[in-house]
Amino acid sequence: MLKRLGAWSSGAAAAAVLAGLILPPAQPAAAGARAGSVVHFATIQPGQHPALHLATPVNLVFVGYQPSTVDLHRILSQLPAHGDPLVRFPNFFGITKDVGLRYDYHYSVRFTGKAFDDAFFGYLSSIAKVGPIDYYQKLYNEQQHNALDVGPTTAYIDANATEAWLENQSQARLGIAADQYTVFLVNWYGRADFQFHDYYHLGNIDPATGFDYGRLSESLTRAWGGNSGPTWFYDLSAGPDWDDNSYNVDTADLDRNGEPDYRIPPIWEYGNTSAYRPFTDLSGDLAKVIRYDAIDILFTPSPIYDPAATVPSPGSVKRIEADVFEGDPPNNGLSHIFAGIIQNNAQALEPYYGVTASVTDQPLADGVLDAYNIAAGISNAPGCSDFTTFGPLGFPEAELDCYFRDHRAQYFPASPGDAVIPVADFTVPQYPFPFIGSTDPDFQTGEPTFITEFDVAPPPGYITLYPMIETTIHETGHFVGLSHPHDGYDSTSGIDFNPEGAFNFSWDSDESATPMSYLPNGGSLTFDRFDRDNMSRWQVGRLLDLADTDAAAILSGNHSPQIDAQLAEADADFSRAVAALHQSDWLAAATAAVAGYAEIQRADAAAGVTPASQLLPKADAAGKASAAGKGGRHVRRTPEARTTPKALHLWLPPAGKSQAPVAPPHTMLTSPAT
Repeated sequence: MLKRLGAWSSGAAAAAVLAGLILPPAQPAAAGARAGSVVHFATIQPGQHPALHLATPVNLVFVGYQPSTVDLHRILSQLPAHGDPLVRFPNFFGITKDVGLRYDYHYSVRFTGKAFDDAFFGYLSSIAKVGPIDYYQKLYNEQQHNALDVGPTTAYIDANATEAWLENQSQARLGIAADQYTVFLVNWYGRADFQFHDYYHLGNIDPATGFDYGRLSESLTRAWGGNSGPTWFYDLSAGPDWDDNSYNVDTADLDRNGEPDYRIPPIWEYGNTSAYRPFTDLSGDLAKVIRYDAIDILFTPSPIYDPAATVPSPGSVKRIEADVFEGDPPNNGLSHIFAGIIQNNAQALEPYYGVTASVTDQPLADGVLDAYNIAAGISNAPGCSDFTTFGPLGFPEAELDCYFRDHRAQYFPASPGDAVIPVADFTVPQYPFPFIGSTDPDFQTGEPTFITEFDVAPPPGYITLYPMIETTIHETGHFVGLSHPHDGYDSTSGIDFNPEGAFNFSWDSDESATPMSYLPNGGSLTFDRFDRDNMSRWQVGRLLDLADTDAAAILSGNHSPQIDAQLAEADADFSRAVAALHQSDWLAAATAAVAGYAEIQRADAAAGVTPASQLLPKADAAGKASAAGKGGRHVRRTPEARTTPKALHLWLPPAGKSQAPVAPPHTMLTSPAT
């Protein structure tokens, strides 16, 4: 990664230096520029790559813990000093693409003390709904090597209310700034007022059925965050739960792949050496959660796809086009997918772009049906897939990507300049592949190409684990860059990890208020604070990188005073973006960066230069995929590294009804997550 080093001369530049951004001196116009024309830049650096340093405070707040119970030196020694996010999918193919940001972490540790703890746990007791223990607490009690039995009752506590209380009171009592990332490490166990407890989040409703997925035991968590602020609480005295496998202390290898799956147990298990692994390192486990779950996944993650791959031209929009191919007459796909909800969520995620969404209903017939049958193995016809651009790793569904590549204008038309996000939704009687939804890459550039979804109706009276509207929102989130909140990239070690084996504990960060989660119906249908803030920061780094590339191309040829003025205006916008970035005003930073790159695109047009944003997703369809490729797609699966429920269960159920009927999962839906 190239660092921006050197001195500044203008007052604005000096102010940016004080804010923590370091840039080299402005370079003269490239050879070949119009005689006498010199464009002086403060922020854009033609031909360079940004490395914007951000001072990033991270608060570690221990609630209910005594200082003697944790080894702070051990915890802090395992945390990263810096974070350098990169675009993850191109990295699988040997293409390194930095986001253009460096997070310089500054850790502050606080133990809240008795007054805070008394107030907090008193608040939890006051809002709790007390009832019988839930289904997964019962399963925990049936384990052979558990340290104790949970129950006979448990307190069900509102996760959103808990998050808000911790945020408000940490500001009022501890002086923590509202815009700082904070991990609340909570332990109620050992106090006289302790209650076994779980956290719920009601209001997660499927608009197609009206069912509130927050009623499910499978939606209960022991962690939560991102709903109201940049915070996440992690309560080891809660649960145990399904989502993070904490209820199982007997089985080492959950997915039977020969590798033990490392989970974080309830707090009372520490000291138990007879479980599937000895639980003897509380501080080490907390360090893992802070580093990988909070910092790498939630607070400062790496995007899965390039956020700049869907940049529209000035005056144009991001256009989500969903084609519903009806292949199951009893099941009306239009009743499960709603353009207005998709558009509103996408617009809230990226308010600095114009966003539209449309849904088109049509039969599964003709060429699409032929491609579907070939991909699903129903037909042995040769098809169009050359297994280079879309299928070097042997994915049979590459036939669908290949077909839509060749018929893109027919199914996903767009006005010039629009960035189209194409969604092919198949309403079919059974799952043809081991996933519900997939955002497929171009296998040469690692850029997103198509979203494929399969809408299989459950039997009457049943519900599905992931409704189609949530899956569509989830996959469009991937397309513009969002990763799952249970997988990520650790720049210190260079490891890209999934929630299996040594990183199975990363299911813990899945417990956050985002549709990118694998909680039933996602953690929410709306993108959370972490999603929005990270997307905004990524815009600044990636768009500045594109501006650097375009400016070099423009200055290498003849450029008029008008073009020079456009470059100067773009530079002023990016200077405003960087200033806002250092004030933690992420939305203002992204808004200014988008305006700056739009001005660059206008200068490109005037100079006859193809914008770098338009070159990102393009690849030679006849070329060969990179031999370095080792990744798959980013998909919505039900992974084996977490037990697929055969029925969904209700916490505090109505009298006589303890289960919510769920459609039996297709056997292929138990493939490991990717």
